[in-house]
Amino acid sequence: MRAAFLAVMPDSRETGSQFLTANNIGVDGMYSLPLSDIKVSGTPTLLLLDNQGRIEKAWVGQLPAAQENAVLAALKK
Repeated sequence: MRAAFLAVMPDSRETGSQFLTANNIGVDGMYSLPLSDIKVSGTPTLLLLDNQGRIEKAWVGQLPAAQENAVLAALKK
């Protein structure tokens, strides 16, 4: 299974793309819409979705190293 990295940003598509490029963040897709539309109240938020688009796990805010490792482990499943 391959993980895809999608960015959903509340800014315009152009502003979001500029931010990602300026910060060397590569994504497979970028979407511009209000975060409330996907029930996200804070950033950064990472959502791990299954093949049907259901949320399996969620992480909110800047993560300490141990939680970063948990995210990476979840992506390898």
